[in-house]
Amino acid sequence: MYALSRALYKDIAPYITDEHVNGVSADVRGNVLASCEQTMERIADDWRYFNHPDRFLFEQVRAYFPITEQLRVYNLIAKHVERALQVTKTYAARGFKPDGTRLRCRATTRRSTPCMRNIVPGTEYCPSHQHLAEPHFIEPKRVHGPAAHADAA
Repeated sequence: MYALSRALYKDIAPYITDEHVNGVSADVRGNVLASCEQTMERIADDWRYFNHPDRFLFEQVRAYFPITEQLRVYNLIAKHVERALQVTKTYAARGFKPDGTRLRCRATTRRSTPCMRNIVPGTEYCPSHQHLAEPHFIEPKRVHGPAAHADAA
């Protein structure tokens, strides 16, 4: 995720304004970089429950960009956040977080503590909690060709 956050920062850094933001002369570039890194880390750790991470990041950094560049910056943020979500979901499908650690089961035990077992790849639960997993929707196969038209008649 470090590489993704730095790539995002490198793409939006040229558009950062050099003017004081709201009368404060803080480390503007450092604030933008920190916001990028925090958002990417949250995507890696909590992607299921992080709604609209692109909007969240843009709201944090929009004051550091001139109004004429904000649409371009938002589009760059959206592109990089989408890529980060794809990477995170790819790792999750294999049972790992992007940092290489194994994903833990999402269930809780009878004592209301999180289950600490590793998940079965392709699901979000350990073998003991597979009954909690929602069945995947499988689209019925459609028959194409002359046989399909004969059945419809």
